[in-house]
Amino acid sequence: MKFLFSLFLLTFFSFMPAFSQITELKPGAASRNEQSEAGIQFFHGSWEEVLQESNTKNKPIFIDVFTSWCGPCKKMARDVFTQPNVGDFFNEYFINYKIDAEKGEGPEIASKYGVRAYPTMLLLSPQKQEVLHTIVGGRSPEQLIDEARKGINNTEILADYEKQFDSGNREIAFLQKYLKELSVTGKTNDKTEAVTKAFISGLSKSDYQNPDNLKLLFNMATDIESPAIKAIQSNRKAFNKAFTAERVSTTLQRAAFKAVDKAIQAKDPKQMETITALLKKESGKEGKRYVMLANLKFYKGVEDWNSYLKIAQKNLTSNETDAVVLNDAAWQVYLHSDDPKLIDKAIAWVEQSIAIKSGYHNNDTYAALLFKTGRLAEALVAAEKAIALAKLEKKSSKSTQELVNKIVAQRKSATTN
Repeated sequence: MKFLFSLFLLTFFSFMPAFSQITELKPGAASRNEQSEAGIQFFHGSWEEVLQESNTKNKPIFIDVFTSWCGPCKKMARDVFTQPNVGDFFNEYFINYKIDAEKGEGPEIASKYGVRAYPTMLLLSPQKQEVLHTIVGGRSPEQLIDEARKGINNTEILADYEKQFDSGNREIAFLQKYLKELSVTGKTNDKTEAVTKAFISGLSKSDYQNPDNLKLLFNMATDIESPAIKAIQSNRKAFNKAFTAERVSTTLQRAAFKAVDKAIQAKDPKQMETITALLKKESGKEGKRYVMLANLKFYKGVEDWNSYLKIAQKNLTSNETDAVVLNDAAWQVYLHSDDPKLIDKAIAWVEQSIAIKSGYHNNDTYAALLFKTGRLAEALVAAEKAIALAKLEKKSSKSTQELVNKIVAQRKSATTN
């Protein structure tokens, strides 16, 4: 069965290794903030003190409402809040606060804002504490940032800055503020590129020693065509020193992989040349594998199955350790190839996938491939196992049951003849 390979890619690049982030308590910063190597810094204090901090700094409040028994809450705290890119965003734009819904002030606050499930994350306005946005349930790091952007309304500010920019304002201090507001939206357009270019062109060599300038450009490096990417590449030592070489490479990798979607929309294989070149340069030992993943996503997106299968056949080896990648490639062989040798290789892939992590999807793929090769008895066993796993995983197995019906019908026909 087809597995959500695109979801894997999103998760894979959202959870790329978290690298240490240098965080220091600046003079005048709230001493109650929880300092950590990376990730969100949560304010420690009473609810009243949080509200005062929000008013003083004119920042909205991000509240993580959790309980001690909530599994997804623990996963968010362990795997998402600790990510450097999540910390960068939330520490810049919010006062962050944790509330146990069953202890202290928690029950009253949770009741006030109608919290009924966990985790629930609230974004509150700085003055009136009105709910700007509510997030219920777990999210990946990138999904959480995208959701949080919905709680920041900077439309009026951007309109004013755009007017100033169009009137010729090119002061570095102004461009810094403009870029900071643009970075909140997470969207890139012609105006973003123009402002970024203007900012970079106004920077002297010594300006690349300014942490605020480096952080601003680093946050803007989300698109492979962004001038910020070129600025990072041209001043790599300064960025490596500020953020670590590994973290800079990870940011460039994310930008490259994000560009695959644009290449798919344009149906342009030439765009993949720039993407894969950057991935090779920035990914070290994983370079070949990252290039394979990017190419598989592209050719799947444009439905060029011959190219997809060639790449899978050439690059997937016994060293591949991701069950999802192996299963998806095997499923595409089932759908798009009648080559006996390739089908045998796909069976080996899905067997490898099952050995790594057995689940409904890869057992279903295994059954389908066995059926395609005429190994009906084995196919029936695999299909029945897939159906049993689907029940455990609470997934629909309708297509697998249809496969079982086909297998039974063919065996019956063979017996009759």
